[in-house]
Parts: sequence; structure tokens; C-alpha cells
Amino acid sequence: MNQLVTGALGGSNFHERRGRRRETLVLRIGIVETKTRATICLVRNISAEGVQVKTFSSLKEGDQAVLRVGDELGISACVVWSRDQFAGLKFHGKIPREALLRLSQKRDQARRRSSPRIETAACAVLRSGGRTYTGLLRDISTTGAKVQTNRTAPSNGPAILELPNMPQQRCFIRWSEGQEVGVSFAAPLSIEIIAVWLEERSYS
Repeated sequence: MNQLVTGALGGSNFHERRGRRRETLVLRIGIVETKTRATICLVRNISAEGVQVKTFSSLKEGDQAVLRVGDELGISACVVWSRDQFAGLKFHGKIPREALLRLSQKRDQARRRSSPRIETAACAVLRSGGRTYTGLLRDISTTGAKVQTNRTAPSNGPAILELPNMPQQRCFIRWSEGQEVGVSFAAPLSIEIIAVWLEERSYS
């Protein structure tokens, strides 16, 4: 059995193997992209050779994938095992230590995005300053979203974002460029809420 699989699932020498192979135990939000879909995940153990993730959408052993964490470049990998909500990904080549540390540490949110955004498309309504802007959701993360509106919206200020089959979200407009608006949520959404919402939309 591949050592990444064995170390992730257990065994008599589990702690010894994990200490030898794992760089650190982390809890970071990421996205796993395969040929057929993108799913949000929680990154757990990570090393130069691979990573263990908790997913909210099934992955298949043998799937070729790309892992994205924050706004780092995607890392190509292969799904080497999948059990319940957990999966092991083996990187195609070792990841340099510098990149590994960036992946396993939270960065200054003013400079780098710590929560990756997943591209999607859904009807959206943005309310701000007594005005209503209809449009299309372009991407979403636990901390914010990007909306393409039917007319130019303000570049800052409090707002309400309405999405189908999701409670209204209090948010703040952080930027506006043409008819695109970036908002940050007043309270972060849980990854479970986003994952289930995206999964339901993929079957609708």
C-alpha cells in the first residue's frame, strides 16, 4: 500500500510514519478540481509528497486533480485513496519547502486570500444603499463572493446578498469595477454550507 495511504489511515507504525512524512497538521480551506467538478475541502495533513483532505463531495481513486489553497498556484495531484469524507492526494513531484510552508500557514489577509474562491454561476440580488442590483454570482468562498451586476454598483458600503436556496448574507462591498462587485461576508460561511449548496446546484 502506498505510504501516503497507510500513514493517513492508520497501522501499527502510524505515528512513526506520519512524523517522518508529514510536514505539519493544518486546517486550511482548499478546492480540489477534477475533470468533472470542483469541490471545496478542508486540508489536513500535508507533506512534500501529498496531502490528506476532508471533502464534501466524493472523489474517486485514480482521479487526476488540482489542489488550490488560498491564492497559491494549483498543485497537480492524483487521488490515491478515498474513504467516507476523506481522501489522500499524491502530488506529481515534490513540493518545495517554501511553497509547503505557504500552504500550511495563514497569510496576511490584506495581502493574500486565505480562502480560495470556487467559480460558479447562480442568480444573485445585491441590495445596498436602498437600491437593488440583480445579476449573476461568479464565484464564492467562505469569506466573500464576486457578483456581476446589471448596472454599476457602489464601490464600498454595507449590503445584503441574496442567493437561491441560501439565507440572506450580510456583507460589505470591498470593490467595484465596471459591473463586477466584490463583497466580503459579515460572518464567514461554513464550508459545509457552501459545499452542500454547490453540490445541490450541480444536480439541479
